[in-house]
Amino acid sequence: MWVSKFYSELKNSSFLKISYFGFLATLPLVYTEELMDPALLPRQVYLSLFLLGVWLFLIFKKRNELTTILVSKLSYILVIINSLLVILAIVSIFYAHLKSESIFVSSKIGITYLFSITTYFLISMGLLKQSDLTKGVYAFLLVSLTYGIYDVFNLWQNNLSILSNSAFIKATYANKNLFASILILCFFALFVHHKNKIVTGLLLVVFIFFIILLQSKIVVFVFFMISFLMAFVYFKNRGSANIRATKALVLFFFISVICIIGFNSSSFENLSNTHTLVLRLAAWKNSFSMINEFPFGVGSGNWQVYFTKYGVSHFDIDSVKKGVMTFQRPHNDFIWVWCELGIQGLVLYLTFFTLLLYMLVKVFNATKTLSSYLLAISTVGYMLIAFFDFPLERMEHQLLLAVITVMAMNNYDRLYGKTKPLIPLKAIPIFLMLIGFSLVVCCYRLKGEYYTRAFILMSKKTNPDRVIENAEKSKSLFYDVDFASLPIDFHIAKALAFKNKPLETKEKLEKAYQLMPYNIKVLNNLGKVHVKLNENSQASIYFEKLLKISPSFKIEEK
Repeated sequence: MWVSKFYSELKNSSFLKISYFGFLATLPLVYTEELMDPALLPRQVYLSLFLLGVWLFLIFKKRNELTTILVSKLSYILVIINSLLVILAIVSIFYAHLKSESIFVSSKIGITYLFSITTYFLISMGLLKQSDLTKGVYAFLLVSLTYGIYDVFNLWQNNLSILSNSAFIKATYANKNLFASILILCFFALFVHHKNKIVTGLLLVVFIFFIILLQSKIVVFVFFMISFLMAFVYFKNRGSANIRATKALVLFFFISVICIIGFNSSSFENLSNTHTLVLRLAAWKNSFSMINEFPFGVGSGNWQVYFTKYGVSHFDIDSVKKGVMTFQRPHNDFIWVWCELGIQGLVLYLTFFTLLLYMLVKVFNATKTLSSYLLAISTVGYMLIAFFDFPLERMEHQLLLAVITVMAMNNYDRLYGKTKPLIPLKAIPIFLMLIGFSLVVCCYRLKGEYYTRAFILMSKKTNPDRVIENAEKSKSLFYDVDFASLPIDFHIAKALAFKNKPLETKEKLEKAYQLMPYNIKVLNNLGKVHVKLNENSQASIYFEKLLKISPSFKIEEK
């Protein structure tokens, strides 16, 4: 019954409503194993093409409605803050050491900003409703859960322990932690868009099953926080019809606690393992050293360049000290923004979340609706996750945050008046440039990741020529460092070394060094090639730099 009603509503919707629903519902399907990161670039391309279609439709069909939109003062300030963050990211390209990564991250920030501002314009103009966004997020959640169930079925079919192999349950996201955090960000849609109590209850059971199964410490904590806060509101407002729906979650909250206590604790060792926190603290220590040296930021996408500069001896695993394992981000979005965009970026970022929470609290106090409360605690949940993870990097996380933000702004506008004008028509050239910028960067990086994956799967020893060929094809202005912060020239150098061409190897390693001057592998191999060429004084320079970063590193000159 509810499915046919939902389909009927969708069929009677406008082009923009159907487009938004289709985009959000199919976003988890955009995924390919042909790239180093199966989801990041494909979803940015998908978002860019979607926004291009939306704006072409608006230009040719709704141009007269793009003149002036009145918004509240607070919403206006949020728009300005987001615009300034985009400008800061783009300006940072000019002083960033690693241009390719700075360009890529800036294009990502720009296109997610455009999604947010476009959606806000459409809702403010009445061309889109909050319910349309909620339907899309609800469908997004259903597709994600379906992929998660498929992963569980695969483990069961192969006679593998589901609990012990939960790392393989990641749906179409980079890892299980990101999958778990996605579920939390979709949580509000589970209750706001409830068509049937039985269906909602069943989905809630599946939802809780995955939250517990995935064993992401911060996500489990956020979920219990949400459950506790909803239980508190329910018992405080039991007479309110708007809050009554929370009783289902209160019940499942206690069921979840019983389940976790009832299970063998060894099955949930990931929840009690504190080693990942130790690693994060070590990475944060380097980050604060970076902030001290570069108070105005190192440029977007450049944290990974300077991370090892401040030493790795305080890390408690050998793979980091040997340069085998490295970090591309500090696993804390607030520190990440501070390092890359400086104190000015951090102030803007914190101000954004402060104003967003203020809006949501004001709306809840005025309306006492379940939806406004869920949006508020979802925002708090996002902030907690961002403190220990990296949702800022992932396209789908940013789009869900944008949906929450737009709904908050729209609710606030309706309650507290619209006095500040925004004129979308004047910004169209900038918006189209952001879309074009994103598409150009993505095209080159798609090619780069495709050929990188090709040569990574090859043996540099037995097939060096093919490695060199594919590596050269992958390089461009927008892509010259791989997913592990290793320059593409480093891979070419390794292949040349197997061909016994030390001079050419040295040339490529020097180029790699120019890009990543503090990378342990680059320094070690550069020192070794100088030894092979009997340039011992030069070799000692690079070995000394390496030992300053990792004093326990065992240098082998051959």
